[in-house]
Amino acid sequence: MQSANPYSATEQLSSRYEAQSTSRSLRINSVDAMTVGKLMGVLYAIIGLVAGLFMAAMAMVGAVAGGNAAGGNAAIGGIIAAILMLVLMPLIYGAIGFVAGALGALMYNVGAGFIGGIVIEVDG
Repeated sequence: MQSANPYSATEQLSSRYEAQSTSRSLRINSVDAMTVGKLMGVLYAIIGLVAGLFMAAMAMVGAVAGGNAAGGNAAIGGIIAAILMLVLMPLIYGAIGFVAGALGALMYNVGAGFIGGIVIEVDG
């Protein structure tokens, strides 16, 4: 008596799916500069928040170390620096990300006009 292959049904389904699967190419001719700018601005603001947290932690360490040696005035300066890092770093990084993303999208649109856009292949 022959033993049945438990994977034969799976093999038949996958071969049937591969036969029906078709792929086609799509070309990205242009991208919206404002959309790319907003997306990059948000991503860079998140990076700025992480960098700001790190910088604020270092400022607090400096405030504690300097506050003991200088008598307390350095501690206030370190705390102010930490707060400024937490507020300004995400804002500055977000603004730079927005401008860089929008300019990058505009440069892509110009380049895609000359040589064509990026070609992607999709199934379905």
